[in-house]
Amino acid sequence: MSVAAAQSVFINRLLVTVAKRLPDLDRIKIIATGATDLQLVFSSEELPVIRASYLDGLHGAWAMAIAFACVALLTGLTLGFKSAKKPDGQDEKNVEKVEKTV
Repeated sequence: MSVAAAQSVFINRLLVTVAKRLPDLDRIKIIATGATDLQLVFSSEELPVIRASYLDGLHGAWAMAIAFACVALLTGLTLGFKSAKKPDGQDEKNVEKVEKTV
């Protein structure tokens, strides 16, 4: 769920930033191109703006991931700690039950 949310934040921030900086550019073309082929598709004047927009999108995705991690940490800390050890003699009772059924 968090991966889908991070991708959504990334794409939305990328598109909003590109729309502000380069309003005439086709935003669908940026998404379809991907980060590795940007220099092959766009001109040298557009490329710095698009890369800066990619960074804005990444910052948003990282901020969301940090927020999710903080919520998970706080939730884990509020649940309390419980011992995973079995009480003394519990193993012996289970062995007796198994022997009786066999």
